[in-house]
Amino acid sequence: MKLSIPSLYSEYGRYSDAYRAIPFYKDCLKPVERRLLYTLHQVAKKKFVKAVRITGDCNGKYHPHGDESTYKALVQIVTRGFAVGQGNWGYINLQKLKAAAMRYPEIKANVDLDNFFSDFLKFVRFHDPENLSELQPEFLPSPVPLGIIGSGLTTGISFNTVTMPRYSLPDLITRLEYLLRKEFNPNEPIKTIIPQMNNCDVYEEIAGDFEKILTIGVGILVIVPKIEIKPNCISILGKPPAGLKTLMSHAEQDDYSFIDLSDVNGFNVEVFPNKGKITQQFINIIYKLIKTRNNIICNVVKDDDTVTLMSIDNLILISYNNWVNAFELKLKDDKFKLENKIFALKVIEIVRKIIVDNDINIKRVDNILQIFKKQYQKTYQDITEDDISKTCSKNSIKQLIEHNLDIIPLQKDLQKVNDDLNNIAQVAFTKVLKYKGA
Repeated sequence: MKLSIPSLYSEYGRYSDAYRAIPFYKDCLKPVERRLLYTLHQVAKKKFVKAVRITGDCNGKYHPHGDESTYKALVQIVTRGFAVGQGNWGYINLQKLKAAAMRYPEIKANVDLDNFFSDFLKFVRFHDPENLSELQPEFLPSPVPLGIIGSGLTTGISFNTVTMPRYSLPDLITRLEYLLRKEFNPNEPIKTIIPQMNNCDVYEEIAGDFEKILTIGVGILVIVPKIEIKPNCISILGKPPAGLKTLMSHAEQDDYSFIDLSDVNGFNVEVFPNKGKITQQFINIIYKLIKTRNNIICNVVKDDDTVTLMSIDNLILISYNNWVNAFELKLKDDKFKLENKIFALKVIEIVRKIIVDNDINIKRVDNILQIFKKQYQKTYQDITEDDISKTCSKNSIKQLIEHNLDIIPLQKDLQKVNDDLNNIAQVAFTKVLKYKGA
C-alpha cells in the first residue's frame, strides 16, 4: 500500500504534537520535560553532575531527538527553578542569552520538587512509547499538574498550538481546595487565581477572563512588565513571554533608544528619550509598546495521542485524582510490607521458642524443622515449614536468639496505614493542604 504525502505529513503532525510540542493532560509536561525530570531523579538527586550527563542519559534512554533541543529544555528547567544549577546557565535578557556549552555547567534535582512526585513514581504506569527498550513513567504524579507550577507561559506549536499559563503552587492548591469543596457545596465562594509572570503585571482583557481560562481553557491575558521611572530613563524590569519585539522594532523610528543591562541579578532594559525629559506622554508611549496581548488556549495530549482543549480546572482535578490513586497504592504497599515484617517476627519468635524450649544447640535447619513439625505446627497453622526454613537460612542462630521481637511499633504503624486507607479522601486532602506553604 502506497502512502500519500498528505497522509505522511498528517502522521508526522500527530507524532510531533504528542511527543514534542503539546503537554500531556495528566501532568501538563511535554515529553522532554518529563524525561529530563525523571533523569534528574535517577542520576542527580543527591549530587551535582555535568549537564551533558543529564542530556546524554535522557536522549540515550528516553528521548530520541536532538541533544541541542534537549539541552535548551534543560536550561529552561533550571530557569524555572525545577532544578538547581551551578555555573553559567545563562540569564534572561532581550536576546535570550544562551547558557554555556552543556559540558561546562552542573545540575542537581530540586529536592522539594523531586519529593513531590518521587514517592509515588512506582505506582504509575511505565511504558516505552518510542520503542527505545527503556521504560519511563507515563506521567509524574503530583496533587496539581507540575507543568503549570511557576511563572510564565507554556507554549508549543505543531499541527496544534498551546499557550498555557502557570500559577504559584499555593494558588493551585487554593483552587483545588475550592473545586473539591464545590463538589459538596455548589454555593462555595469562587476562588479565582491569577497566572504568575516574573516582574510582570497580569490583567484581564475582558472582565472574567481569569475565571474563563480556569473553567473553559481559553481567554486573553494582558501582560505588562513592571517599570521604574527614573529622572532620565524608564527601567523595564520584566520580560513578557512574547518578548519586547514591538519596543525594539520601533526604536529606530521613534524618539527613544534603549540599552540592555540585564545580568544574572535580573532583567533590566533602560529606555531613554532622544529629546527632552521623561514626561507622562513618553511613559504612556512606552507602556503601550511593552504591553502584550496573549491568546490562551490550553490544548493537551490525551491517552490516544490526540489533542483536545481542557480547562485548567479539569487538568487540576485529573492530576489530583491520579495522585490520590497513586497515594492509595503506596499505602497498600506500605501495609503489605508492614504485615510481612510482623509475620517475619512471628516466625522468628517461634524459631527462638524451639531453640530455647528444647535447650539444644541446633546447628542444622533440619533439626528445627523436625521439632516444629512434631511439637508446634498444629498450634501455629498459619506458618509453614517453608517459612521456618527461609527464616533460618537468612539468619544465624545468634541473630535469631538476639533479634528484637517488639512488634508494637509495627502494629501501630499498620493501624495508622489501615486508618488512612479507610479514610483516603480526607487523608489525601489534608496532605495536599500542607503544600500551601511551600
